[in-house]
Amino acid sequence: MLNIIQPGVTDFDKAGKFFIGLDHGTLSSKICLMNSEGEVLFIASKEHRVSSPVEDYLQLDPNEITCNVFELFEQLKSFVRNSKGVSLEEITAMGITNQRETVVLWDSETGENLIDAILWSDCRTKEICQRLIKHYGGANVFKGKTGLNIATYFSLFKVIWALENVEEVRKANQRGTLRVSTMDSWIMMKLLAGEPHLTEHSNASRTFLYNICKLDWDEELLAEFNLSREMLPKLKDSCDDFGTLVVEGLKHVRVTAVLGDQQAASFGVGCVVPQDWNVTFGTGTFLLRPTGSSLVFLPDFLTTVLYHDSLQTIYALEGSLESGGANLNFLQQNMNLYKDVSEISNRTADLPLSDMLHHKYSIGTLNGIFAPLWNPSMKAMLVGLSQHDDAASIFCTVLEGIAYRIKDQIESAPEHTRQHCKFIFNGGLSKSLYLRRFCAQILGVPVESTVFADSTVLGITLLSSLERKDGQLNLSKIQNLIPQRTVTHPEHNPSATNAIQKKYKNYQKLRNFGIDFFEGLECSS
Repeated sequence: MLNIIQPGVTDFDKAGKFFIGLDHGTLSSKICLMNSEGEVLFIASKEHRVSSPVEDYLQLDPNEITCNVFELFEQLKSFVRNSKGVSLEEITAMGITNQRETVVLWDSETGENLIDAILWSDCRTKEICQRLIKHYGGANVFKGKTGLNIATYFSLFKVIWALENVEEVRKANQRGTLRVSTMDSWIMMKLLAGEPHLTEHSNASRTFLYNICKLDWDEELLAEFNLSREMLPKLKDSCDDFGTLVVEGLKHVRVTAVLGDQQAASFGVGCVVPQDWNVTFGTGTFLLRPTGSSLVFLPDFLTTVLYHDSLQTIYALEGSLESGGANLNFLQQNMNLYKDVSEISNRTADLPLSDMLHHKYSIGTLNGIFAPLWNPSMKAMLVGLSQHDDAASIFCTVLEGIAYRIKDQIESAPEHTRQHCKFIFNGGLSKSLYLRRFCAQILGVPVESTVFADSTVLGITLLSSLERKDGQLNLSKIQNLIPQRTVTHPEHNPSATNAIQKKYKNYQKLRNFGIDFFEGLECSS
């Protein structure tokens, strides 16, 4: 049992005693069981396959996701049946969180998907995006409506690609049976009674079809791109009654909370009020800074919905970085550079600061570069190797490349957003002491990291368990429920700090060279 929350907290007072969280991520799905005292009793995950049939394509089989989710429920039920003091009947609520921009296109007559789900990091739409940017005279022309810029990242452009390239999708659209779902919608359609087509506002705000000012699907954008509201899911509050499960033994359990994964991670570390930066390391790396009820637009950031219900809306600024766990997976699975991430991470944890002053550089943009530069042509680079390098030195260089990308995004933020704030790290890579040390050194401030790294599934489970008081969730109280954090301070070594800042400037030169170089290759092909 992982005792990750302070015991005896009264905010969990509710008729039932146990709560489920389901987290569908880029590479795996995860399930969590938590009791009324805030203890995680059970957690399990199931990997799924992301395929890349040709360059720039990243997709997954949504039916595999469905099967994996039901398998996770079987594992949870087996745990409950073999545990004392836990019963299926006492599980009363569940939350769902998911990778956000990934899109599933399916037919309402059959309930089956028409093509594989197109992943958020897929770049097959880059020509479409370039065409639209040229047509509208810029990437930010719809940012006042959507909070987003035209980029391969977002769901709309994946839908446009499918309508232009897949006959089955075109025919379903002509019949009026085409449905467009983010992964939360797809999972709920398979998990909940009545076959609903539902989503909530944080996921909707990542599609490029949602108006963040009106908090609704945007009719003008739908008309602009010849899409109908009927193909989109119905919008519900982030905490709402989404329906009951169809899972045997759990048909009494209601889904009461749904959020996008980065938003859920912010709740999992208690980053829900304006001031701090939540940095989530998943397949990519994502920086969120809540802005409360204020809708804030900055040139180099996305504006997104963190949470919405009928009584309150919380917005956030977001920096979405493509570099993260995917880089280490590539080194491990494609290059066979090491067998165990934990082992090599432990081996590099306590390297002296002087070992950070080498002249190797990594830019881990396997599928284009995201915020704040947004260039889909950019490819990954690893520069400066010598005969003395080994798996550990390359591992550290790749981690440094992720830190440089965080620095890219933070440097683009106004000074006042960087003053008197905390950087709270969570997710798999937050366990790497080398990464935390390098980030603290290059950012020049302490970084905090949660002891329990699975903040995404924790956040959605916490949210599903909170009781409404006078019709409203007191979301600030979630800060009293978060796990313990550790703090990593920058080392006081002015010469080394100056050297690392010079390394960052060298990285910028290499990054800018790479953007020009790879764009030139595409133009000449």
